[in-house]
Amino acid sequence: MKKIHLFLILLTAILMQSCTFDDVVVGKISGINVISASKEALDIEVNIPVKNPNNMGFTISKVNIDLAINGIEFGKVSQTRSVRVKPNSDEVYPILFQIRFKETFQGLPKLLSAVMLGKKVDIKAQGYIKARKFIFSKKFEIDEKTPVNLFNKLKLPL
Repeated sequence: MKKIHLFLILLTAILMQSCTFDDVVVGKISGINVISASKEALDIEVNIPVKNPNNMGFTISKVNIDLAINGIEFGKVSQTRSVRVKPNSDEVYPILFQIRFKETFQGLPKLLSAVMLGKKVDIKAQGYIKARKFIFSKKFEIDEKTPVNLFNKLKLPL
């Protein structure tokens, strides 16, 4: 009986040593496709490069992010389906999101004028992304603010 306990303790120690997890690198968005749009929501597909140097894949199971543009609340971003990130991979993953607009988005005229004039807008994302593998999950807090030049190649006909 003592040998079994000693074996289990030794096995657990060995398994815990092999559970190192390297950081996953998320690159810059390589493309955005609008799937559908309505008064209530915008469904988009975002192509995001992810480099996973680990021998274990994982699933991005939940996204919950509040989005603000130029300091004005724009809406809530959620994921419409889970995405599986492969082990030892460096790939671009298409992730489907839905942006549910706030009922009163009063900054629309300001946003449209900034887009038409080619000015940068400040996009702030705050919330979390949840990743999981089997019964284990980890929540990654997001608090990013980035100036973005939306539609920088937009040309108006004269």
